Amino acid sequence: MAKRYFLIIACIVGIPTSSITAYKLLLSYLANPQATDLADIKSNNLVEPSRKNSKKNGDVPSKNPSFNTQLEHQGLNNQQSISQTYKILERKILPGDNSKQKSQRVQESSSIGKDFSGRKATQQRIAKLKAEQQKLAALQAEQDRIAAQQAEQQRIAKLKAEQDRIDAQQAEQDLIAAQQAEQQRIARINKNKSRSISHPTNNPSRSDSGPSLVNAIASNSLGNKPIILQIKSPFLIQSDFKNEEIKQRMKAARHFQRGEYGSSIKSFNIAIATNPNNSSLYLERGQAKELAGDQTGALLDYNQAIRLNPSDQGAYLARGSSLEKGGEKALALDDYHKAVQLSPLNQTARLKRGTLLSEFGDKQRAITDFSIIIQDNPGHLPALYARANLREDSGYQQDAINDLNAILIINPKHAMALFKRGRIRDSIGDKAGAIEDYTLSLKVNKRQSNVYNNRGIIFASIGEQEKTIEDYTRALEYNSNYAAAFNNRGTSYTALRNYNLATADYKKAIEINPSYATAIANLGIALEATGYMSEACKHWNRASELGHQQSGEWALKQCSSRQVDS
Repeated sequence: MAKRYFLIIACIVGIPTSSITAYKLLLSYLANPQATDLADIKSNNLVEPSRKNSKKNGDVPSKNPSFNTQLEHQGLNNQQSISQTYKILERKILPGDNSKQKSQRVQESSSIGKDFSGRKATQQRIAKLKAEQQKLAALQAEQDRIAAQQAEQQRIAKLKAEQDRIDAQQAEQDLIAAQQAEQQRIARINKNKSRSISHPTNNPSRSDSGPSLVNAIASNSLGNKPIILQIKSPFLIQSDFKNEEIKQRMKAARHFQRGEYGSSIKSFNIAIATNPNNSSLYLERGQAKELAGDQTGALLDYNQAIRLNPSDQGAYLARGSSLEKGGEKALALDDYHKAVQLSPLNQTARLKRGTLLSEFGDKQRAITDFSIIIQDNPGHLPALYARANLREDSGYQQDAINDLNAILIINPKHAMALFKRGRIRDSIGDKAGAIEDYTLSLKVNKRQSNVYNNRGIIFASIGEQEKTIEDYTRALEYNSNYAAAFNNRGTSYTALRNYNLATADYKKAIEINPSYATAIANLGIALEATGYMSEACKHWNRASELGHQQSGEWALKQCSSRQVDS
């Protein structure tokens, strides 16, 4: 029982457990109080030598930081804990106690031990319950995520099946229409043949209203030799208009491919004049006008194409893209919605809609659009990259890495995917992996100033200041207005105590961005280190005004009103 009380007291109060002699003396005292003096226990390393008189002289800082931290966490200082230890020991049975006093002291000690045991058990139970609740919450979140993914996959599969059914029906209808058209063509040919046999063309008394040429005989005023004049029927006149439309359309396409958009528009004008109800001509001319810089004219043509054919998904896509370029993103999103409704598996429409949904903050619907594209086309790099960005922003770092891995399997030299994966690895603490990805990205494209900057930050965090400065310098070679790189290089110079170079870099960063609060605060640090305290205080106050909280604290602690005013 005595051992139990002692261990409870030692654990609760924080008595050092390195002194075997103190334990032996204490146990001996508890077993036979008459044979052991309490002063011997107090003087035999139960308390550190520097603390033997702490009860009288006040609190003395511990030489063991972990001991201090532990006591502060418990809400006790060292002097309180030692005093409490003595009080508990002094409540043990003492020499000269009568039986009633002995019984009372034993009951008090037992009550103290039970109280400590009960508190400790309650704390352990609460901690265990809290850990179990956190575990259950994490499991529930994971189950919800998996259920959402499964539901999304089922919905995508249903959409794909529906689109396949629609495509099959359309293909069947096209086949039937083609067969009917072929039958009609054969019927016309047979009909024309029968007319040619029953009505010879050399009979001037009859006229032929069919699609073949009619031979008209006239007399030459200079002689009797007949002249055959070829007169076209109305059917062939319409056919000539159709041929002219095709001819001009092909000519416009050649001009378009060569980048001759003005000439292309002129050819489309002629084609539209021959057939003003062809929606495709307006769509194509609108694209030529847009590339020629005529946004208003392009929108008018897209509108006409949609009026003539409200089911033309290409017209909605073209108009949506034009509206998006003009800043009308809400209207553009409406057009992308319509294009997706007309063709649920149109990858271009979903990619454009997903991009705008992401900008408007609807990340989940955007991820859905990108996922449908990827399910239908696993190698669609723009959709994979866009989904990786959204997953990173939503906190799903590993899912984002999986998308980037898929990109890099298809294209191992995708510089942006390497950079993005490196940034995510850095955020989850994989500094070595981040450095590797940044390095590979720079091998593909060495002119990425932001990649040099990010790799420099990692080198700084692991103490590689020379490599850090080298990376920041390379970043500034490719972007001389990179304020963050100047600030970061200045920080590295400060770490190396090269305050002159640090000051120059901070000033350059502030010159580029006069509201750069971090650079202003850092300049104050460099000025303080070189003895310009008044200037340092001015910069700290300025940084504080711009929202840099630490600068305000530095100015409050280190700067007098006289220094700031001067």
